[in-house]
Amino acid sequence: MLIVDDHAVSRESLCGLAHEAGFETASAATPEDALRWIQSGGRPVVSSVDQDLGDSSGLDLARTLREHPDASSKILLLSSSQSTLADPSR
Repeated sequence: MLIVDDHAVSRESLCGLAHEAGFETASAATPEDALRWIQSGGRPVVSSVDQDLGDSSGLDLARTLREHPDASSKILLLSSSQSTLADPSR
């Protein structure tokens, strides 16, 4: 399982939960780190990508992973945590 999150605590927590569930895990703080892991031979069956990766978009990374011939996960999770609720009138 590939876990991509720019927040260390979230990334480590998700890795711990996935490991307890029996997954082998790899983690990355940036899209570039995730792609380097794939280029070095990593093949995720499941990928969990944070939507907001600081200066990068998790959605863009998710699209890249889906299109990459060696990285297309069977399951791709896109997550987000926000401290405020979005305005429902938009």
